[in-house]
Amino acid sequence: MADQNTEVFTALYNTPWYKCGVEYRRILLNGMTFCRHPLTIRGKSFLGLIATRATFYTAMVNTFNLLSMIRKMG
Repeated sequence: MADQNTEVFTALYNTPWYKCGVEYRRILLNGMTFCRHPLTIRGKSFLGLIATRATFYTAMVNTFNLLSMIRKMG
């Protein structure tokens, strides 16, 4: 996922942003900032646990599947 962030950052930077207006430059800068610092989810009770959105989504799907299986058994 980090590689994808770098690719998006490079693609945004390689656009002709210097020919555009100030509003477009600000939007582009926000996108580039989010590429460098992606959103993460941190757990308070788990020291050192940092999950990206993709990791969090996978954990939620697996949890739902486990709960569904337990529900069918009981």
